[in-house]
Amino acid sequence: MGLTYDILIADDHPLFRSALRQALFDGLGDTITLSEVGSITELQQRLGERADWDLVLLVFVGIYAMADLTDQQEDAGFDDQDGYFFTAELSSGVMGGFNKFAVQYGADSMGFTNAENASGGRVANNNAGYFESSWRVLNHGVIKLGSGWDLGLSVVYERAESHDASADDGERLSIVARPVYNWTNVMSTAIEVGYSETDRPWFDDSQDLGKFAIAEGQRGGEF
Repeated sequence: MGLTYDILIADDHPLFRSALRQALFDGLGDTITLSEVGSITELQQRLGERADWDLVLLVFVGIYAMADLTDQQEDAGFDDQDGYFFTAELSSGVMGGFNKFAVQYGADSMGFTNAENASGGRVANNNAGYFESSWRVLNHGVIKLGSGWDLGLSVVYERAESHDASADDGERLSIVARPVYNWTNVMSTAIEVGYSETDRPWFDDSQDLGKFAIAEGQRGGEF
């Protein structure tokens, strides 16, 4: 008997899962066993049950945005600007849980959008304080520590270049740790500790924030 592969498809869109499933069957035939999940909760559950999946998923996303001014904006002399945005994401199972590592880059009218997590793009990027480009790295995951304990960790680092050469650049660092104790299949207690530091051209000083929270959690399942 030849090699066989156990592959877990995780995506919240059924059409994407269907297309990927068909492509894998067309390419690998009966050498694969496929499973699907449609949410992070389902993914965490399946990775908690088993961590030795044969497939690590790497996703690339690219967006090119074209500015479309209204007649009034054109008459007012708005300086429109197209933009682009890229994401590369690596997902894998680790220590009974999962880990996601992503790199993102945005430039021109989407440089500010990438840095500030805004929806859409900015038509004009030449206002004071706007970012010409920005990039960030993100790492998020949950691992099993044993004896009912899970540990979640999230780290984000970001740099943004201002459109105005005389303005300061932007920078952001965010770190969050979230240990969780699972009392039963449906009840848990989470302790969340976080720190963030953000610098922006329009800030007089950097904004340093800390967070500490304790929360009780409940989810559907069997008692």
